[in-house]
Amino acid sequence: MIPIYFPFTYLSGPVAAAIQACLGPLVVYQPSGRCVPESLRQLEKAGRVDIRLPEQSEEEKLDRIRKAYSRWAAIHQGNRLDYLKARGAAVPFFEEMSTAQIKADIKKDAAPPAPDPLFNARLFLQIAQDFDAQNDELRRQLLLTNQAERDLYRHLKGQDEPNSRERLKAKMIAGPVREEYMTFERLTAWGTLFLHDRRLHESKKKFFMVTPSRAVLEILQEHSAGIRQVLCVKNIPLESRQELSDLEWRENLSGQLTALGEKADARIEPVMYATGGENGPKATLSVHAAAETPFQFFLRLSNRAGPAPDREHPEGGRHRTLWGLIEVE
Repeated sequence: MIPIYFPFTYLSGPVAAAIQACLGPLVVYQPSGRCVPESLRQLEKAGRVDIRLPEQSEEEKLDRIRKAYSRWAAIHQGNRLDYLKARGAAVPFFEEMSTAQIKADIKKDAAPPAPDPLFNARLFLQIAQDFDAQNDELRRQLLLTNQAERDLYRHLKGQDEPNSRERLKAKMIAGPVREEYMTFERLTAWGTLFLHDRRLHESKKKFFMVTPSRAVLEILQEHSAGIRQVLCVKNIPLESRQELSDLEWRENLSGQLTALGEKADARIEPVMYATGGENGPKATLSVHAAAETPFQFFLRLSNRAGPAPDREHPEGGRHRTLWGLIEVE
């Protein structure tokens, strides 16, 4: 079962480690091939992620608008995502001054081209990715600075705090406290990109949607009828793992997920992880099942399909989608 990371395109090291511990390599979507973070490229080289680029048209235009928007945001010192939220479907900087709009104003008998939902979704996701990456780096630097200040203070007082470095490492691994900002807009934009993944549409492989955001899960619960928790795995260690037992455990979990996806009333044995990492950072994976497919869900979310099906249990005793929430302690 292929894990697909959503609705973010920026993947921090801690979140990658948590998902790798549970599910192995995962699919990560990118809005543009020109702006893939180097950290993600390294994870791809290590065989830990599969970078997907469902659409790569107008890359130069997207990058140009992204850079112009970054300059504009730096001058105005505002949140980088606020402006896009206010603009809705319009592309920044290309409304009043675009060539098509000027021609339409001159001719007075032609309308400007309709908004391009896919391009706008990619642009939004790219700016959100830059925003997430900067927040992650700022958090890391703040942790390092605070640790250096504590070390200097203890040195001046002739004190020594045992395991201070270990605690810092645990905080770094634990990852950022995610700012749940514009979550619904992220979901709809990501869903637009997801719906254009022809490779996924043509594949017959089963996949598992996984997110590090509880706010995303809450939106799923609100907009997807019949969703319910079917599995929860706690105390998954993120370090000091034995490769062989780690692989066996992941295969066991994958088998459980496959069984849940194929049969709603599948008999699931408790999934435990009992090797190593007792004192290090841990993760919790909760799995939620819903009757409709991700394609149906994201179509509805973008207002291109009907309302959520009004049923509490999957059709034909079968779970159509498994959504996972991975949380790092």
